[in-house]
Amino acid sequence: MTRLSELAQFLVKQPKGILAADESNATMDNRLLSIGLDGTEFRRKGWRELIFS
Repeated sequence: MTRLSELAQFLVKQPKGILAADESNATMDNRLLSIGLDGTEFRRKGWRELIFS
């Protein structure tokens, strides 16, 4: 196994994973609406700060 393959396997080993965080504002708004929050710039920013801090 190459070093790159070993590194890739390490990054996704349970319970780790890779978070896809490139969703559009519309997708983020739908996610927020599904949990009863308004899909505003303020809410999207708050969610991203929560996830990445």
